[in-house]
Amino acid sequence: MIILEGVAMCENKNFIKQWEHTHLKHNEGRIISDDWLIEFENSILPLEGLFLDLGCGSGNDTNTLINKYGKKVISCDFSSTALNQLKRKIPSAKVCKFDMTEQFPFENDQFDCVISDLSLQYFDKETTKSIINEISRVLVPNGVLLLRVSGVEDVNYGALRGEYLDHHFYYVEHRNKRFFDKQDVLDFFCNWSNVVLREMVMEKGRYEYERRVVVAMFYNKNQLKI
Repeated sequence: MIILEGVAMCENKNFIKQWEHTHLKHNEGRIISDDWLIEFENSILPLEGLFLDLGCGSGNDTNTLINKYGKKVISCDFSSTALNQLKRKIPSAKVCKFDMTEQFPFENDQFDCVISDLSLQYFDKETTKSIINEISRVLVPNGVLLLRVSGVEDVNYGALRGEYLDHHFYYVEHRNKRFFDKQDVLDFFCNWSNVVLREMVMEKGRYEYERRVVVAMFYNKNQLKI
């Protein structure tokens, strides 16, 4: 079990409290996965190194990676509640508590694959770019990033409502939230090699209402050693 304490946490304590409350309220029960990773089985199965579940919540994707695909995973979040729930549900899971807006507490080229499932959508443009650079740093050359973010049509979860902050970036439902169209994703990942990019509907189940998201797969072209 890996638990890193004392790593810099997000300065916005209200943001942390909101997520602790969210996990207490919604994620204490059984793990419900919408199996979005099945689309990427042919890319996931050959990978023998470490996976990073970035912003893992209470373990939906970690559960799939460990119990369906037998992968070695480090599951990361800044919510102690989420990580405690994950450990109760998946005792074998390795967890790491840290704030993704700071430097990741990992060496270069440590992971074969990073999963970012609805976790890269709460930050201003510069912070988002910084997180993407850190993902690139900890991924091996040509490593895989599997990504989901809220789409601009994700109306059940606040799309393009609230106080306007920046392009597709709003203060809504008591937090900053970014909504993406496909071009937004390509712009943020302009130095990566794109393999999959499409809009997706998440049916009710894991969430109370239907969600509209953008799903993508990239290769870490930034660090390709030629």
